[in-house]
Amino acid sequence: MDGLTVAVPTRDRQAQALEAVEAIAPQLEPEDELIVVDNGSEDGTAEALTAFFADRLRAGRVAVEPEGGISVARNRALAEARREVVCFVDDDVRVEAGWLAALRRSWAGSGPKVACIGGPMRPDWGAPRPPWLADYLLYVISILDLGRERRRLDQTPGRGYVWGGNLSVRVAAAREAGGFDPERGIRPEAPSDRGEEEELQRRLVRAGHEVWYEPEAVTCHLIPAERLTENFFAAAFRARGRAEARDGPGRRVHGVSELARGIARYGALLVLRRPEAPSARFTCVYAWSLLTAGRARAPNPPASAL
Repeated sequence: MDGLTVAVPTRDRQAQALEAVEAIAPQLEPEDELIVVDNGSEDGTAEALTAFFADRLRAGRVAVEPEGGISVARNRALAEARREVVCFVDDDVRVEAGWLAALRRSWAGSGPKVACIGGPMRPDWGAPRPPWLADYLLYVISILDLGRERRRLDQTPGRGYVWGGNLSVRVAAAREAGGFDPERGIRPEAPSDRGEEEELQRRLVRAGHEVWYEPEAVTCHLIPAERLTENFFAAAFRARGRAEARDGPGRRVHGVSELARGIARYGALLVLRRPEAPSARFTCVYAWSLLTAGRARAPNPPASAL
């Protein structure tokens, strides 16, 4: 393989983008390239990165994409890429030592049907982990660990996808599949939404390609304190309910059973004084959104559900 493209989408995070690039730079080989897609920043990000590249990293360049949305930024990287594979890293992700080498080896050992390879995203806690934050909730803050074995993924919920903060794709296959769906990457109210990433992987598989997990390509995701709150998680579950309600009335029927289950579990955990009680509240918020999405001024969940 004749080099890799590494792409970092960013918007108004000048300091974080510079830190991300500084972590990536030592891992680049002469045939690699690094693209920062500035997605409409107003804090001087493009200028700062352009100066950094001119002074310290000739293999890097900035692509300015004024239209907002993470999918739009990633599609711009696909259009700009001069190499066969693009390795995406978010600006709040820090690559571990050996990350790019692991992806390089993984792609070199892959057949032509492989169109996507991703790796673990481990947490870099900006505050102590709350006692209610169970492992099964970590996906909300983009923490992913699918084990120690390299394997082909089957697109089952929770265990069958890799995520955009540590995702590499074969450029030709991604372009032929239509790239990332912009409509799925512009919902700021959905803090845990990865719909565009998973949806692209499903399209790639339907087209006859394969998606793989590479455990040695490790990154760390910066988790700020404001994301370790019950309100943040409630907002994520609320957005998920609203999004799924658009799939049809069957989802709202599902909401009834989910609300009943969530209320019962929440009550039981409160009685038992278990620290994970808030996780049941999140189920209630999700279910209530399924039931009320689309209504004008939809009410908040009843107090008994919170």
